[in-house]
Amino acid sequence: AEEMFTYANLGVKEVIWVEPLLELCNEINNKIAQSQFNMDQHVVPCVLGNEDKDIKFNVYESPSGYKGSSSVLKSADSYKKYMKEYAPNKSSAVYDLKEIKNVPMYKWDSLVKVNNFDMNSIDTLLLDTQGFEISVLEGMQDSLKFIDCAILECTVFESEYENCKNKLVDLDNIMSEYGFERVELKVRGGNAQGDAVYLKRKKRQ
Repeated sequence: AEEMFTYANLGVKEVIWVEPLLELCNEINNKIAQSQFNMDQHVVPCVLGNEDKDIKFNVYESPSGYKGSSSVLKSADSYKKYMKEYAPNKSSAVYDLKEIKNVPMYKWDSLVKVNNFDMNSIDTLLLDTQGFEISVLEGMQDSLKFIDCAILECTVFESEYENCKNKLVDLDNIMSEYGFERVELKVRGGNAQGDAVYLKRKKRQ
């Protein structure tokens, strides 16, 4: 929930955080309790995907305790090699792997029904699911009808993960099917990871 302060400053009224690691869910709940932001915030402890079932989840942890590289997917061999050669001080962030079994995965559309979330009050989607973005999108086809803006993490070239599902060309295709067009792309150096911004296409009058 690093973006909480930014959202509050922008006047966002409601945020739903989805986090698969229970210890991080507790941290987010503590952060919410300590904040004085006028936002309605919810924390949902699960993985988002295109099915409702229990799965194995891969936790990658750095010496400092950072778990932001954790994913449904496993790190690609090419990325492990890159980290060894060019970022030896970060190597343990990739190699310290712990597999957690029986982690619940839900489609977002299923969570909306179970939790009675009002999609009429939600117009923005931010996805950073470490290569699993397209599977998440496949599980929220009904809810995407309510979304006006989507910011999705993407891979322009080779991915950090095996069986990656967030290649930019694939995101462009699926978002176009759902009625969106990409209006901005910001990439970081190295392997060209970045974020793509999509807006709902306006209907012609």
